[in-house]
Amino acid sequence: MVILIGVGIVTTVLVLGDDASNDRRDQGGSSRQAKPVIDLYCLKVERFESDEALENADENTEEGQQQVLEAFEELESSAPDELKEDYALLIDAFEAFSEGEQPEAADQAKLQEALTNISEDAEENCDVTLDTSS
Repeated sequence: MVILIGVGIVTTVLVLGDDASNDRRDQGGSSRQAKPVIDLYCLKVERFESDEALENADENTEEGQQQVLEAFEELESSAPDELKEDYALLIDAFEAFSEGEQPEAADQAKLQEALTNISEDAEENCDVTLDTSS
């Protein structure tokens, strides 16, 4: 799934891809894997990775923006506590973008940091690669 978020001049691309997620769980994964909230979160990340409707959502339409926003909110609802703030920042930025607002450079840096945190956690704890690049 590829999600584009316009942030000022920068466009942030969030790509969800699978890296043998089932293999790691079969081998025990990290110590965080045993927590139910992580398992639910990882399942949601994996599900959204393969959601064709979301992948094809047009972020330039109100309907597409709503689909993407709901996806972020769904992920946030089961994300580990250490990612809640990062998802809140991502949701706020996407809502602002949807309303035509452009964040300041400092906000862009915070958004990139949030995306990096989410991506690193997904790879480490879910074996799902979230490619965040700007």
